[in-house]
Formats: sequence, structure tokens, C-alpha cells
Amino acid sequence: MPASGVGEVPLFADLANSAGNSLYQRIGYRPVGDFAMYDFTASGIRATTVP
Repeated sequence: MPASGVGEVPLFADLANSAGNSLYQRIGYRPVGDFAMYDFTASGIRATTVP
């Protein structure tokens, strides 16, 4: 664990942003999973995939 006491810092990024994702991996972030967000509205359900 670093001296600051922080062991992990999550980062949510857009899979479509290849430049940003390349940068994140170069500075040490690594992909660990995908997530999905769901919006429940009067007009229906909208799903968004989140890395």
C-alpha cells in the first residue's frame, strides 16, 4: 500500500475513447471489468455499457 494509504483508485472510462484508454494503461491502470448503467424512464429502459 502506498504511503498515502490509498490502495486502489477506480477509473470509469468510455470504451470508444481509444486514445484515453491507451493513456490510462500507460500510466498503470488496467481493465478489470465492464459495467452497465440502466435508466428507467417513462419512455422505457435505456442501457449504457460502462467499462
